[in-house]
This record gives sequence, structure tokens and C-alpha cells, in this order.
Amino acid sequence: MIDILTAMETELYKDIIEASEVAYTSIVERNSYYTKENVHRGPVCHMAASILLKHLRSIGYPAFQEKRTVNSGGHSYVVVDNQVVEILGDPTWQQFVSYNPRVVRPRVLVGTRDQVIEQALGFGMHVSHAGFWKPSPIRLIRKPSLATVDQKE
Repeated sequence: MIDILTAMETELYKDIIEASEVAYTSIVERNSYYTKENVHRGPVCHMAASILLKHLRSIGYPAFQEKRTVNSGGHSYVVVDNQVVEILGDPTWQQFVSYNPRVVRPRVLVGTRDQVIEQALGFGMHVSHAGFWKPSPIRLIRKPSLATVDQKE
């Protein structure tokens, strides 16, 4: 299988990382509890995703903020949808894993839904949280190509 990110990876990946840093800086400036070293592990996903979304849209990406609830906990992240593939950017995923200063983890997860889930589980996230990034059945029905397929079955 061709790696879907290959063509987009360089620019989109860099833009999501840079926009996440903008979000971290903004949150740290607004809240003295957080520092540049710990903000990505804090429960600030709604604020971080909102800032990330605004920045990505300002540079031309077709993006939206997705808010999901799994196991009575909520989480937000950004999805860039170019109608071919959805690429997720999650700057606060580490709030769901135990902090260990000896374990190096990426501050931001970037990839398709399956790639983000695989990365998160590989870095120690409990499988019960993987539902945050699974496709929503409601969004699938709204996509014209999939709605057409569903109607034919």
C-alpha cells in the first residue's frame, strides 16, 4: 500500500506541527499553570484544537475541529479533509498517557485515523481511548460518495 502521507507529508506535517506550536504558545501566555514543556500533556484540547484550526484555515487548509466523547471523556483535535484522505492533527493526545520523562513521545500526532491510533497505542495509550479518532458513523453518512454506496446496498 502506498503511504498516503507521502505526497502531503512534508508541507502538511510541518504546517500542523508549526500551528500546534502557535497553539501551545497562546495557551501558555493565557494560563500560568502551563509551560512550553507541559502544555501538550494538559487537558487543553478544545483550546489547542481551536487555535490549530484557525491557523490551518488561515493558510488555506480545508480543516474542521472534531469533538468526540469516549468513556464519558471528551477530546478535540483537527482534521484536514481534502476529499481524498483525512489527516488528523492532535496536539494534546498525551493527556491520555502516563507521563514518564524517560519516554520520548511526539508532542503532536499527525496521520490518517488508523495511523494516529497506531501511533498512540504504540506510545502507551490505553486501547479504550482509541475511539477518539475512529471515524464517526454520522460523518460517513454525510459524505456523498459513501451515502450513495449505502443507498445501493
